Amino acid sequence: MSPSALPLISEQDYPIFQRMIGELRQTSYEEWHEDHTKAIAYRRSRNGFVEIGLSPDEFGKWLTDNNKTGHLELLWEFAEDKAERLARKPGAGGSSG
Repeated sequence: MSPSALPLISEQDYPIFQRMIGELRQTSYEEWHEDHTKAIAYRRSRNGFVEIGLSPDEFGKWLTDNNKTGHLELLWEFAEDKAERLARKPGAGGSSG
């Protein structure tokens, strides 16, 4: 089984993602980061993980290209999609565990 792709959002970009994804509007960056850390711990003991850095611009473009509206589940789907694209490029990738 391949490692799970975990969406990684910078603190600087987080307010933009909050505007794009309704579920994040009431969640502080610290709370989101704590959940991200828990997801890493969970996946590390299973099939591993790869953190996929995301930017609001690329996520917004992906939403438009796929005719979708921002949603937290789609953030994970986008991270998986980006991980697959990166895996096909030689020398590219994210941090893994």
